[in-house]
Amino acid sequence: MSKADELQKAILNNIPDQAWLKDCESRYILINEAFMAACGLPEMAILNKTPLDVWPPDWGQEYIDTDQKVISLGQRIRYEEGRPGADGTPRWFDTIKTPVLNEQGEVIGTTGISRDITDRKQAEQELARLNRLYRFPAQVLRRRGHDHFGDRDHFDRDRFILQDLPGRTRPGGKGKSRKGGEGSGGKGSGRAGCERSAATRGKGDARLVA
Repeated sequence: MSKADELQKAILNNIPDQAWLKDCESRYILINEAFMAACGLPEMAILNKTPLDVWPPDWGQEYIDTDQKVISLGQRIRYEEGRPGADGTPRWFDTIKTPVLNEQGEVIGTTGISRDITDRKQAEQELARLNRLYRFPAQVLRRRGHDHFGDRDHFDRDRFILQDLPGRTRPGGKGKSRKGGEGSGGKGSGRAGCERSAATRGKGDARLVA
């Protein structure tokens, strides 16, 4: 192995995700330790082999097809894939493949990296499940509330809030006026004060209705 290859291998092995380098025939030239762990094979059983020699046939063919797509387009592609992990449990991976160019700008191979995103996918699926679980009850409650109160509910609540403002007297109860003590009406106490208070409430109610 040349010094350049050793340097590339050292770089790949410092990447925690699966990483690899292939030629234009999809043969593995360099791989890192994470990739070997995912395959469950030693380095010498992978180098100079194609995905069909390393992975099950359907996966291997898909990897070759995506390699050829990168080579023909000369562009990076990114996709998510599901496959069993090293322990056999279902896993999700975010995979990026990029063309490798020479000094003349010609594609001479591909490089790739694949990150395990299973935790993120499981969180997304759980959130979607909870949304489906609670969406229907919430819609029913909103609909029942609207049918029961309708637009009058908004009017009654607004009126109640206005009646609770300082200086306003609740119907049938005591309240502090702007002048004087509790329910006294200040200087306008007595029958005249009550008439003025009644007239004031009438005007206020008229404004609310308007």
